Amino acid sequence: MCEIGNTRSTLDPTNPGDTKSVYDQLCLSYRAIDEFRSKLLGFLPLATGTGGVVLFTNNSLFTAQSSFLGPAGVFGFIVTFGLFTYELYGIRKCHALIVAGKQLEGVLSGQFKERPQALARLVNEPFAAAIIYPAVMAAWAYLRRTDSRRLGARCHLHRMRPQVLLQSSSLPWAFC
Repeated sequence: MCEIGNTRSTLDPTNPGDTKSVYDQLCLSYRAIDEFRSKLLGFLPLATGTGGVVLFTNNSLFTAQSSFLGPAGVFGFIVTFGLFTYELYGIRKCHALIVAGKQLEGVLSGQFKERPQALARLVNEPFAAAIIYPAVMAAWAYLRRTDSRRLGARCHLHRMRPQVLLQSSSLPWAFC
C-alpha cells in the first residue's frame, strides 16, 4: 500500500512498473534531502563567516552593536545546534533510503548499490557535518564569549575608585 497525498493505491511488488515507480519516488526523496543538506553545509559557514567579518572589520559597527553580541552568539549557537540535530535526522533518513534503494536495486540497476564509499574509509557526508557544525557553533560561542569578556571588563571597572567612575560616567559600563 502506498499513500501519496490523500490518495491510496495498491502497489504490486511483482509488477516491474510498480517497483520502478516506487524506486523513482525513493530517488527523488533521497536527492531532495541530499540537496538540502549540501546547501545547508555550504551556506551555514558562509553566512556565519560573513557576519563575523562584517562585525569585526567595521569597528564603528562593532562598537555600536556590541550590546547585541552576547544574545546574538547565544541565538546563533542554538539555531546552529538545532540545524545540527536536523542534519543528524537527515543522515539517518538518507541511510534508510539508501538501504531501501539497495533492496529495490535487486531487481533494477541504479545509484544505491554503485554508491561510492567513503574516501580513505573516513571522509563522507557525516564526517563533513561533524567538522562544519562544531566549527560554526564555536564561532557563535566565541561571539558570546567576546561579549562576556567585554561585560566582565565593564564590571571590573565598576569596582574602581568613585572619582574614576565620575570622570567616566558617560561611558556605558558605569551602569554595570
